[in-house]
Amino acid sequence: MLEVNAREGQLYQVLEMSPKEGSFLTTVVAGWIDYYRRHKCPPPVLMHLRTDQEKAIKEWFSEFDNEKITRLFLVDAFISEQFRRSVNNDLEYRTTAYYSSGILSAGSVGQFLYPSVANYGGWNVAIRPDLVSTHLEVSSIKLIRIDRNLGFGMYNWSLVRSSEVSEGTIRWL
Repeated sequence: MLEVNAREGQLYQVLEMSPKEGSFLTTVVAGWIDYYRRHKCPPPVLMHLRTDQEKAIKEWFSEFDNEKITRLFLVDAFISEQFRRSVNNDLEYRTTAYYSSGILSAGSVGQFLYPSVANYGGWNVAIRPDLVSTHLEVSSIKLIRIDRNLGFGMYNWSLVRSSEVSEGTIRWL
């Protein structure tokens, strides 16, 4: 709800999607090296992509000398900071939009994860539109009302309607 700046009394549709059986998307992640450097562990969101993240990171770093690791830290921290900063106008937003577009236009990349501005420690995902229907399926849809913004990214909300999804058909309950 932080990402959409949810307002009390407003209705929001929450769509949950899951990967289809056997589906795989190549993922580029901005800011994961910076997160690892600061917290000494991989971002929790990446644990869903690969369960041995910490081992993979250590093995990957062992291939580089200190100068190359420092450059990786600096570049990733810079990119991460660009995604994390608030923007005041469309021109400032275009920098990260252009970067994301460039990443996703590479034919082999299916999704791009980047740090959230609104939810510190949270992550956003951008998936190529042409891959959504072939790699993801709708798990559920809910219509909710924001009853109260408690601050700090916490909300009281009420379920207005829920759905049942079966074989691609959505039935509102």
